[in-house]
Amino acid sequence: MDDSEPLEYADEEEDNVNKPKRKLDSLGSMTGEFLMFSNLKMAFLLFIVYILLSSDIYMNNVLGKMNGTTSFGVNMTEKGVIVTSIILVILFIVLENLSKKNII
Repeated sequence: MDDSEPLEYADEEEDNVNKPKRKLDSLGSMTGEFLMFSNLKMAFLLFIVYILLSSDIYMNNVLGKMNGTTSFGVNMTEKGVIVTSIILVILFIVLENLSKKNII
């Protein structure tokens, strides 16, 4: 006569739900978690766009054509900073949407 009952095992998903999350206690583990959830492709593209908007070519050929955006063709004025910021934000929105659609 067999009086033992079959054992039931909990699903692995249920075990993972009840487990506490891993504590981030070192700089290496915190950096790893941050890089895992960040979009490095977008960060790189945004860096390239910033470099282009900070270049002399942009200042001379784009901002230099607009009145009041540069002083002596070298330094940006407040208006130049606003124009450049607007262009940076628009390019960020475009790049973000292209990245979400896996086009880039």
